[in-house]
Amino acid sequence: MSVVSAPAAIITAAIAAPRRAIPDDVLIAWLTDCISAKVAVTLVFARHRCALYRHDAPDDLVLVDPEQTHISLLKQLAKARMLSRLETELGELDAATAAAPAWTARTIQATLADIAIWWKARKALFDPGRGKPLGDRAIQRVWHDAGGRCMYRGCGDDLGVTPLTERLAGTAYLAHIVAADKDGPRGDALLSTKLADDPENIMLMCDKHHRLIDRIAEKEYPTEALRIMRVEHQNTVRKLLEALKYPDTKAIALFANIANATTWPSETGMRMAMINRGLKPMPEFDYPVSRIQRDDRSSIGAWGSILHDHEPDLRMLVSRFSNVRTASGATEVLAIFPLHLVPLLILGGRIVGQARRVEVFQFNRDLQSWDFARGAAASPTGTFFVDHFRKNASKTVLLSIELSAEFAESALAPELASMLDENSIQWIRIRARAPHQNVIAHFEDLQQFTRVAREAVNLVQDVLHADHVHLIGVAPASTLFAFGQVLQAGNHCQYTIYDRPDQKKPFRAAITIDGNVVSDAVAVGETPRVVINLR
Repeated sequence: MSVVSAPAAIITAAIAAPRRAIPDDVLIAWLTDCISAKVAVTLVFARHRCALYRHDAPDDLVLVDPEQTHISLLKQLAKARMLSRLETELGELDAATAAAPAWTARTIQATLADIAIWWKARKALFDPGRGKPLGDRAIQRVWHDAGGRCMYRGCGDDLGVTPLTERLAGTAYLAHIVAADKDGPRGDALLSTKLADDPENIMLMCDKHHRLIDRIAEKEYPTEALRIMRVEHQNTVRKLLEALKYPDTKAIALFANIANATTWPSETGMRMAMINRGLKPMPEFDYPVSRIQRDDRSSIGAWGSILHDHEPDLRMLVSRFSNVRTASGATEVLAIFPLHLVPLLILGGRIVGQARRVEVFQFNRDLQSWDFARGAAASPTGTFFVDHFRKNASKTVLLSIELSAEFAESALAPELASMLDENSIQWIRIRARAPHQNVIAHFEDLQQFTRVAREAVNLVQDVLHADHVHLIGVAPASTLFAFGQVLQAGNHCQYTIYDRPDQKKPFRAAITIDGNVVSDAVAVGETPRVVINLR
């Protein structure tokens, strides 16, 4: 074999990957190089599929999807008597990875007329008008099922900006799953005619993906795979359109990079979770108190710095939620997506409160989804419960939320451990029968937790008449936000919320919330504490 020139080397690399038609620009370079080097080429075709190989490199059989620009180059080769043609069976071409030795005797010198006839026949195979013509009702049905978007999985391009057309020059295409012609992509001797005008056999597609499934990588998109793709898209469109009947819902995402790991789930996932819960997402998402800074909570005075960093965000939230009515007078539904530091989750819940409908979502790390697992059932009553673990006459309470794991006394801050040793603090535990990371597996689980949290808060306030609560949370983010919601503005004692940035060290006091303000819990030297009004 002779030395392969640079463009041909690119082709060689391309066909080393899973076999599909090479890109247009690479094909132009390859044909141009053949013309320049005066190397003869053979065009091999079978029905709608075709390939090329250079006579000096027959082992490099290149699958191609020629366009008009390539045809002019093929005609140049034919005019120079440097182009041969070979029509073969589809199975033979599909199985070939190199030019078969027997092909040489079967090739015919290609003329300009041969190329014109072949090109016309090839275009006809991809003409949606071949077979039964599509009526207006069928076209409208496809358009409706697609919602005016490309039905290729993961694309969804809006195809309604130009008129729907069946012509190849258009922007939106009606792509047959089983080809309208038996010799077309995924064609069938019986089904092609039968399904030619069936809307369920047709997908609305953009130019790029129409060409991909029919001409570039047809073998990667068999009939059943495309049918599944169409059904998935149609079901998604139906679900999204059904959401027009749902209440307008504002999404608020409380995200932070925790332990220097990036936390930023997709809006698409959040929107679908809202729709699945019967909510209509409003266009814009809010990201208040988002924290992308380096996680330096182990440093002295860290929580004073964190409150200082987010003081404008927190003041804006307080101002927003002091008025529970929207401008139109209707109560605004809120969807909360929490993945943040424990103290700010509880503070966020305290600010948002329960004066309006608030739907709190729980991120499932195993599923990487804001939706609960399909088929999950609500946990039985009593899964969460209040345990008054240590009783005495003290007005100071340690309140621990232990849902993800049981809380170990060895993780207590030294001052709290001393108070327990001296029996000068009461201990109330909100517990789960079987603590684990995904303990909130159904939206009713969160409702059950909220009832139990309210029971614990009532015990603290109305029975024990506590004046100070030390709060530690080892629980899913949704429950920590929901607990904050239970704390009524202006009507609860002082809560000091603890944080544990390093699992090797004990919990440390982070922020303090009373009925009116939030501040950092620990003074550092002469630096004044950051104090933010919550009313």
